[in-house]
Amino acid sequence: MPASIELPLDRRLAERLPRNAVPALHANFFRWLEAGDPALARAIDAAEGVKPFTVSPLFMAREWASFRVTLLQDGLLDLLEHGIRVRPEVNILGQRLPIMIEGLSAIVAEYGSLLANAAREAQITLLFRTPMSFRSEGMDYPLPDPELVFDSYRRRWNAFAPADLAIADDWLDWLRRSVAVSRFELRSEPMRFPDGLQIGCTGKVQFSVIGAGEHALDVLNCLADYAFFCGTGRKTTQGMGQTQRLPGW
Repeated sequence: MPASIELPLDRRLAERLPRNAVPALHANFFRWLEAGDPALARAIDAAEGVKPFTVSPLFMAREWASFRVTLLQDGLLDLLEHGIRVRPEVNILGQRLPIMIEGLSAIVAEYGSLLANAAREAQITLLFRTPMSFRSEGMDYPLPDPELVFDSYRRRWNAFAPADLAIADDWLDWLRRSVAVSRFELRSEPMRFPDGLQIGCTGKVQFSVIGAGEHALDVLNCLADYAFFCGTGRKTTQGMGQTQRLPGW
């Protein structure tokens, strides 16, 4: 069950924090999960491959700051909400910031509903709110190639959706033949990690469908909606690839 939880903080306190507080926010996520199920938290932390969550950086609004946690696996939402109630604060480099519980909000979806309610739009616009990049052929690739973008969603979908909703490999053949970048406003942007800078792109991109296939188009639109929960590309658990579908250009 995909879910997105927005966690608001006092902006005046958040402004004192380092620019990239994601490693500390990542650690707080696991503290909350451990409060609900320590064994599960350890298993998720140690697991190889795609992870069932993302963590955003801090986003600054006029009156408050916030960050977002998304969940892709059934059963995690209740555990996380329990942990937040037990520890309604984040600890970042020794500074304790209370979560403004009254402003906490969650968006929850169902895998089956995402697919059943998918539109059949032939043009899809995505906004990368934080730097997005891929690891391809042993190199960093910070551009929204259609296959890399939508296959990153497909792999996460297949990892956590019910087995009967899995998206087959041959859908990628249709994607390669039928989907192209038609418009973009992108810029390169660095994100600092303990092991160095990671360059990604932020901004918006429009994908246009030039081939037929109703079911394949349904899947494409479903995955574009799913991007809000799963993020795009690499290091989505460390703040990269925060993605939002826009209603149009």
